[in-house]
Amino acid sequence: ANEAMACGLPILVSDQVGCGPDLAVSGQTGEIYSCGDVEKLAKILQELSGRPDRLQEMGEAARRRIEGYSIERAAQRMAAALARFGREPSQSL
Repeated sequence: ANEAMACGLPILVSDQVGCGPDLAVSGQTGEIYSCGDVEKLAKILQELSGRPDRLQEMGEAARRRIEGYSIERAAQRMAAALARFGREPSQSL
């Protein structure tokens, strides 16, 4: 999902994908469907397939959203979370 968004593509993920709640903003950066709900998946694909302009808008929003994600930022947030609980992050991280 991260790579698709970095390439300017919206994402379509099931609710079983861990990044869904963080990255897939319904109607903005992509869509989330219930795992196994083939009818919902088909409906989303059908709706978006006829709207290349909408897909482009969503892709641009996806690229903007993912710009704030990086390994460095994830490490900084992890260190901040550990500090909140009184733990020092390991130097080996």
